[in-house]
Amino acid sequence: RDYVPADSEGSLADLPESRLQLAEVSFSFQNIQRNGPLIAGLVHQYDAVLDDERIEVSAEMDPGASYGRSLGIEADIPLQLVDVNQDMRADTSWDLRLYAKDFRLDKLLEITELSDFPVIDSEGDAEFRVAFTGMAPVALESELELQQLELAQPGGVPVVIDRLTGYLDWRLINGGWRASGERVRIERGSRVWPDSDFIIRYTQGPEPARQQVSANATFLRADDLLPFMQALIPVQLQEAGFTGSVTGDFSDLGLELELIDSEMDSFELDSFKLDVQFLNLGYVSFDKGFDISGFSGRVAADNGGGNLEINTRDARFGVAEIFREVLDVSLLEGLAIWRAGPQGYRVLADGIRLETPEGSATASLELGLDQDLANPIIDLNDEAKLDAVSAAPRYLPKMLPSKVLEWL
Repeated sequence: RDYVPADSEGSLADLPESRLQLAEVSFSFQNIQRNGPLIAGLVHQYDAVLDDERIEVSAEMDPGASYGRSLGIEADIPLQLVDVNQDMRADTSWDLRLYAKDFRLDKLLEITELSDFPVIDSEGDAEFRVAFTGMAPVALESELELQQLELAQPGGVPVVIDRLTGYLDWRLINGGWRASGERVRIERGSRVWPDSDFIIRYTQGPEPARQQVSANATFLRADDLLPFMQALIPVQLQEAGFTGSVTGDFSDLGLELELIDSEMDSFELDSFKLDVQFLNLGYVSFDKGFDISGFSGRVAADNGGGNLEINTRDARFGVAEIFREVLDVSLLEGLAIWRAGPQGYRVLADGIRLETPEGSATASLELGLDQDLANPIIDLNDEAKLDAVSAAPRYLPKMLPSKVLEWL
């Protein structure tokens, strides 16, 4: 009180330049205005400097068992953030650094007001740097060493990641956001990633209805990433009509998507570009009639066409709209090339080699489709050997009428 002029109404802005140092002090804190969590523990060291209506703070503390064993905080904050008599401008910049040992991620996200992040539980060591404009986070950097990370899944059982390590960065950019990672590794059970680097960009514009997404990664495992996507972007997945599960490993990934907002409040794919190697790729969605697993190869494609190299062992292929049954594939090798034109699509496949439990085949194929992927024209040269002729219909597409099957 001795620092505040007699005619002051009690605003912290009237304080002169000052410094406060504390050691070994018990504390409790709750941001009642924002209904924040109650934090109670022991401050081992605290240093706060007030200068030009900003406060530089550093502290080391034991935040209590619910938050972790040790927590450090460094911040450069505007005085208005802690002064109830002042309103902070929405464009005011400030930053916060947190570093923790044996911490609980879900609880620390509550402190930074990122509690919407779908983390149910976790433990480990981490360092976070958060940049704010007003009360909105605009950038987040983190170095993670997490164990037993439990993610909420919409309408399903939570998923546990045994271990997640690496450097992650997320920040707002002009018209969107960018996320990146270095040395990222995920462990679930006995399956362990090699170190992976990735970058994802999302932007809007130049027209309001247009959106762009690009992604590059050295390694990704679909089985482990899908739970994160279902936790973070469930609405977008639902709008895209995605159901089921995806499995497999991707390497040397390059992806570009351009989406347009349709009149039905959803997004349609306007253009794409993809180049990726895949191993044991699968997609299962029983409500859509897909039961595919175990495929390996490489694909490079865009709106004009693409190439597909297949080198697969011990796979399953079930697409209800094409085949009558799910097919077991012992071996599948070959190259397929397709091109898109004004009249439709042309597919060329040469030197295709197929082995199944019932027999084997080599084939060359030329397929023409119209713009609606209908009215196929097929030129097929095939040499096949079946142990039992009665098994042949299950390997022929459903588009062949029953009279053709009877003739064959």
